[in-house]
Amino acid sequence: MEARLRSLLDLFDGKRRYLIPLFQRPYVWTEERQWAPLWEDIVRQASLAAGGAHEEPPHFIGAVVINQVRTFGNQVPAHEVIDGQQRLTTFQVLLAAIRDVAQVEGAADVASELSPYTANKGMMEHPDVERFKLWPTIKDQPAFTAVVSLGSQSAVEAQYPAVYKRKVLQPRERLVEAYLFFTRALRSYLDDAEEDRTTALHAVFEALRRRLQLVTIELSGNDDPQVIFETLNARGEPLLASDLLRNYVFLRAARNKEDVSGLHKQYWAPFDEEADDLQDAKSKRFWQVQERQGRSLRPRIDLFLQHFLAFKTEQEPNVTRLFHDYQRWIREKNPFPSVEAELVDVTRCANAFRRLLRPDPSTRLGALAVRLRDMDTSTVYPLMLALLMRQELPEVEFAGIATDIESFLIRRLVCGRTTKAYNRYFLQLTREVKALVSVDRAAFQSLLLAGEGTSVDWPDDAEFQRALQDRPLYMEFRASRLEMLLRALDEALRTAKTEKVTVDGDLSIEHVMPQQWEANWPLSKAAVAKAGGHEEAEQKRDVLVHTLGNLTLLTQELNASVSNGPYVDKQKHITANSALRMNTYFQTEAEWDEDGIRKRGEMLAMLATKLWPKPRIA
Repeated sequence: MEARLRSLLDLFDGKRRYLIPLFQRPYVWTEERQWAPLWEDIVRQASLAAGGAHEEPPHFIGAVVINQVRTFGNQVPAHEVIDGQQRLTTFQVLLAAIRDVAQVEGAADVASELSPYTANKGMMEHPDVERFKLWPTIKDQPAFTAVVSLGSQSAVEAQYPAVYKRKVLQPRERLVEAYLFFTRALRSYLDDAEEDRTTALHAVFEALRRRLQLVTIELSGNDDPQVIFETLNARGEPLLASDLLRNYVFLRAARNKEDVSGLHKQYWAPFDEEADDLQDAKSKRFWQVQERQGRSLRPRIDLFLQHFLAFKTEQEPNVTRLFHDYQRWIREKNPFPSVEAELVDVTRCANAFRRLLRPDPSTRLGALAVRLRDMDTSTVYPLMLALLMRQELPEVEFAGIATDIESFLIRRLVCGRTTKAYNRYFLQLTREVKALVSVDRAAFQSLLLAGEGTSVDWPDDAEFQRALQDRPLYMEFRASRLEMLLRALDEALRTAKTEKVTVDGDLSIEHVMPQQWEANWPLSKAAVAKAGGHEEAEQKRDVLVHTLGNLTLLTQELNASVSNGPYVDKQKHITANSALRMNTYFQTEAEWDEDGIRKRGEMLAMLATKLWPKPRIA
């Protein structure tokens, strides 16, 4: 490879083009992290240029890695950008912004000098494209060509007008925002400059020409662009595992002489462009939305690739080395006959994974997906992919398997089983499901029932019911998990004769007998006698109030209004205002004490056993 030190303007001097591979990520630089620091560097160097500080060394602004592309006939000489596409794109937008401001300010000489650095002149094979010094990814092409060629801030703002939603200015395309930032920053600099505006513009131009330098590294025939790309990815805006993987996939496609553009458009573009379907998230891209998994937040696409790789390799990938694990799998196993076959498989699995991320709660899969999220149990996702990819599996069989998975997890949760072995266990199940010639519910149940020991067993009815009735679940569960349990039980109480009720707002967990019961809920003589003393009765009640039999769901407003009041008031407000089937129970309960809690706890435990059954071992 050949390294060369250049000024910012020298980078774009002469007839040349820089091509951003269409499979690289779109433009992501922002004002706070990149534009503002770059502008501060320019202002500082312009001040030095204006003061004649020729002895001061130029300022280094980074490096780019390029690889020459073969051109023919009248085609403009071109280089493919291996690393530094964000930086090069920003420089072109910056030069266009300074050029346009200079034109408006009457500094025609500066505008004229900058023009050749933003557009190629003369003979070209395809002038509509080749006149641009840089050609970005497909997603960025409309905004980039607009800001570089429209010629003024007003023209750009006319094509990309300000849009307000609920009195909040919505962000424009990132490249448009970059252009507007630099035009406004330059005007602010001119307003504050001690010298006249034209002189200040000349100082900025001088900084671009002489005082801002970077290194271009041009690869030779023996250099591997992918290796260089991976080595340098820590600079600038950090790359996601999916960014590295995308680059790797399409470089292999190019080497195989496959249709890179067609493959990208058909299979990968949706990962970059698909909008989220939530009403309040229209401006977000579905696969870039951050999802919580355990303690970390990660983009959906990286979560998908993690579970896809686990499903395929039947091993737990190292999250910090996800791309390298994928690369090793492809290199060692060669699992696909072509890159297109690889992308077909990735797309099929991504469509299945989307059903877990954006579930339809009215379906059995959707209900399970919602509860998996509430339980924060993503270790089962590779197994879910293995099942969803079995196209021969009838819907009724899949629904039964989903019920069994949910039963297994919820019974273990209620009975206080550990989750530490889940990674290994669900990968083992994934491997066993993939090995089955035919999958049905009975075969899957046999796999689940084979687990031995408390790390992987499926608790039986007696233990499950005992835990539901006796354990202080409110103290032991996260609120989201307990709410999930209560919501599921409420849904199970509904029959074909019952209206379907959808609760749009948040619900909160309510203690029917309050946690602070002393003021309005005195202990009865019978309770004291049964417990063997007043202190013992208090201790038992303090545990009992947190058990399932004493817990229900209310809206936050209703919960706040009933609070620690006596049962006669709670009963009236709950039965009059709550539409939950679970709360109709209190219509016939004139009193609420220890016996009432135990009675309801037993009823709910029996219901839970039917909702989350365990098959009997033959």
